Formats: sequence, structure tokens, C-alpha cells
Amino acid sequence: MKVLRIIGLAVAAALVGTGGWRLFSTAAFIPSAGASAAETREQMARDEIALVEEVVSARESYLRNIEKLVDFYTRTGNTLKLRMAQAERETLIRVKQHDYVIVAEALGPDLRPRKIIPEAEKLYEQARHHDNLQDPARKKENKGKALELYLQLVSRYHESIRIADAAYYAGDIYETVLEDYYSAMVYFERTYQWDPLTSHPARIRAARLAYYKLKDMKKAKGLYEEAQKSSPVESHRTEAGALVNLLKAWGY
Repeated sequence: MKVLRIIGLAVAAALVGTGGWRLFSTAAFIPSAGASAAETREQMARDEIALVEEVVSARESYLRNIEKLVDFYTRTGNTLKLRMAQAERETLIRVKQHDYVIVAEALGPDLRPRKIIPEAEKLYEQARHHDNLQDPARKKENKGKALELYLQLVSRYHESIRIADAAYYAGDIYETVLEDYYSAMVYFERTYQWDPLTSHPARIRAARLAYYKLKDMKKAKGLYEEAQKSSPVESHRTEAGALVNLLKAWGY
């Protein structure tokens, strides 16, 4: 999923340049003397992107060097050190990598689906095609391509009638395929923030992720309250109400 990380960083960097970065709230920092809140937010965003780029670069460099070590021990016939290097390589490959810069966070909660945009419609159709392909052997590849297209749509066509749908399906892939629960929660939130009348069960799915997967009870309480108030499905409102009462009883 390297391409998705690159897309996320590129979109975030572009949004910083246009003043569209919304990740940091004014309560999240103390502005430096003489700097406006917007300037400080933008600087923090640039700092985050730079740090994330360093992490991604370091990961890639580490893996390249391990591969060189494996090749060296293979050529020189040192089987003991070869096994050690191969074990380290496999451990590195298995380490879960997170997408710290998330397109939906950068875009903020205030987009609205207003227009039929032909280019966005084409991207959406292509994304749905890849998303719905039934080929277990290539599931991750197909879902990855669908996710790439969903992210392109929301980052390029902010007023497309498809942005909330694309956000929802992106969230579904992040949750069920990539097991990136934080990113999934963000995209489910954006689904109903961008389209408050969405028919997708985005509110309850965001709340469940915060509660069951991320174990962030304060966040979960706020999301369940949103689901209790606004979910179009009665069973979801009932579930949310029960969890809100439970979390209140726990002191949240």
C-alpha cells in the first residue's frame, strides 16, 4: 500500500499550501508569539508531514539494506547469518505500518456533495468495479486499487455527489481489509459529516471502532451520542443509547 501513503502525503502537502489543512484544532497547541492560529496549524501540519516522510523513508531504507545483507550472505555461503538476516527481514515485513497522514483528516469535515461531476463519476464507477470483484486470490490487490480511486475522488472533487459514498467505502476497506481502524473511523466520520442524510451505517461503525478496536472510551461516547441522535436505523440508535449509558456509568 505504499502508493496510498504517497497519495496521502502529497494531498496533505497540497492542502497545507492552500490553507485547507484541518487536522489540528486551535485548542491543540499554543501559538508562537506573533503567529496566527492558521499559520501555526499549517506549520504543525508541515512538521507532521516532514516527520512522516522521514519515517517512510527510513522504513524503505532499512528494508533495502536488509535485502542487501540477505543477498550478501547468500553469495558468500554464510548460512547461519543468512538465516538471521532472513528472520529480521520477515519480522520487518510483518510489522504493521500506519498511515499517519490521512486524506480525510486533511480535507476536514465541511465538504458537501453538491454536483454531478463526470470525472468523479468515472472514478467512482472504476472504484466500485474493483471493490466488487470476486477473486479471493487478488482480494487485497483489488481492494487496494479501489481504495486508491476512492481517495483520488475525495481529494480531487470536493463537491462531487460521490464524496460521502467514497468515504464510506474507503472506511470499509480500511477496517475489513487493512485493519487500520483509526483511518476507518475517520472515513466513517467524514461520511456523515459530509452528508448528514447518508443512508450508510457510518455513525454506528465509527462508534464501534472507537469502542471495540481503538479502546478510546471518550471518543466512543461522543460517537455513540451522535449515532443515538442521528442514525437512520432504530436498532443502531438503541445500541448507541445502551453504550452511552454504560460509558456514563463508567465515568466517561
